[in-house]
Amino acid sequence: MEHIFTDEEYQIWRLMAQAMNAMLKARQRELARYNISPRQAAVLLISEATSGQVTPYQMAKWVVREHHTILELVKRMERDGLVKRVPREDRKGAVRITLTEKGTKVHHETMKFESLHRVLTVLSKEERQQLFSILKKLRNEALVQIGVSPKFPFPPL
Repeated sequence: MEHIFTDEEYQIWRLMAQAMNAMLKARQRELARYNISPRQAAVLLISEATSGQVTPYQMAKWVVREHHTILELVKRMERDGLVKRVPREDRKGAVRITLTEKGTKVHHETMKFESLHRVLTVLSKEERQQLFSILKKLRNEALVQIGVSPKFPFPPL
């Protein structure tokens, strides 16, 4: 049996995890000045991109999280005055997530993605396109492995 630290697949997985964790920490530092987390920034982004028509269930699928996790996050953000849960007219008990004035302001301030830009500029345009294609393949197969269709309620990419 091959030692885990010399296994190629494990090495790729660890490297992807380390890169993602480091980029997430850089994004956390960037967002700290606005007192929000990367997950909160994602909620603001998705809500704005869908013109406030996204449900917590759809958002959970988009960010590959559990529905209850997103619902709790949205509740905290509502208490902080960033978003509002608005009842849907077409489904009893269902809500959609809309930005408040404060949420819209914070969203626009956090859309610079300076840390992400600094990291990704080490790659050429061709390398970024290759990385995008590879990561999309990996994401789609991982979704299939966990029983989630790669076809989302609305296209993330």
